Amino acid sequence: EELGEKGFDLVFTSMTFHHLKEPVKAIDTLKGYLKKGGYIVIVDLYKEDGTFHSDNTDVVHFGFDQEEVNNWLKETGLKKIDYRIVHKIKKVREGKEREYPVFMVVGQKV
Repeated sequence: EELGEKGFDLVFTSMTFHHLKEPVKAIDTLKGYLKKGGYIVIVDLYKEDGTFHSDNTDVVHFGFDQEEVNNWLKETGLKKIDYRIVHKIKKVREGKEREYPVFMVVGQKV
């Protein structure tokens, strides 16, 4: 669905991409809303074993590793500004506390 406006300085998504079938296509679409020099920030799960969600009905990916994310930026022509693990979500699974890392990547439209 079109937003109608273009020329944003920043587009930010959080915990969305692991639910999307085509992350690269999504980034290309979001990139179209940025002005030159604008940023896309994606926060999502680092690669995991499928236990983050108790029901994986609408989950398409079990997170992403850094190489996958770097390739998204290359494929969409965004300049990589930063990539880092920014948080760990703690959940109890099978009676044990588990940590699920969350990454943040920043890309810039050049």
